Amino acid sequence: GIAGGVVAALSIGYVVHLAGDFVTNSGIPLLWPIKRRYRLPLAKTGGFVEPVIVLAVTVWAGIVQWGALKGTIATLGA
Repeated sequence: GIAGGVVAALSIGYVVHLAGDFVTNSGIPLLWPIKRRYRLPLAKTGGFVEPVIVLAVTVWAGIVQWGALKGTIATLGA
């Protein structure tokens, strides 16, 4: 139902945000409160690659959401 969709959307947003932080120099504190940060610095925050990654993830999320929406509309129409 709608609650499951909201939970899924929030969970995906959370994981994508962590992944985005993981590929920057700042990294993420996976074992908080231990201060060590884990990172795979593929993009510099504010650099050229960052908006490319954001655009790609946004397009992907839109395609996934459109597929889910089409399924919901088809179910409602049945």
